[in-house]
Amino acid sequence: MTLAAHFLADLQRRDMACALALYAVNGDAGRSVGDPIHEQVTEGRRKQWEDARKAGAAWALKMTAGYHSCGDLVAWVLTRLGCRDEALVNRTDDGGIRAWQPGRNVSNITGSRHYRRANDGGTPQPGDALFLLKNGGHLAILLGWDAEGRTVTTADYGQPYGQKRVRQLGGSAGRWTLDGSVLDGWLDLDAVEFTAAPDLTMEDA
Repeated sequence: MTLAAHFLADLQRRDMACALALYAVNGDAGRSVGDPIHEQVTEGRRKQWEDARKAGAAWALKMTAGYHSCGDLVAWVLTRLGCRDEALVNRTDDGGIRAWQPGRNVSNITGSRHYRRANDGGTPQPGDALFLLKNGGHLAILLGWDAEGRTVTTADYGQPYGQKRVRQLGGSAGRWTLDGSVLDGWLDLDAVEFTAAPDLTMEDA
């Protein structure tokens, strides 16, 4: 699917963010290393680490926790929607002047002026990037928030690959938890500036 329009309305952009995230994880089926779309989203970094580790490369063996690609999904969705702000997007293929940099996937999001702290109140909306405080932190794209059913549906990379997850919602505004992990905050998609035409192509290679 492609869209010629340069700008998207906020609601349409949220719908498209969710559609892109679902495509990235292949709905309920998931995506693994070697899948062309998985490699596109991660720019091959998870596969590079796995291959290097199998080959006994010292740098890969030192990364005992592995390469976590959760931030790659967020950056890929933002890029596809037309965000070119390299203070947010940490990618090599974003058309910017800076290549992907280690350690920036999470800090670009949580350090952004568009990041909303959960303890300030409010509830994230579909398409927002959530940041959970667990095992060093984890980013995911929010697909659905069911306050009555006490479930949250997310698109995730880095656990270890691409998958859709349904999590149990705990706590209340200001102190939400998802499957027991504290929700630190979220990137407000409506506040992000989009300066390029969106690329909503969703065709498996």
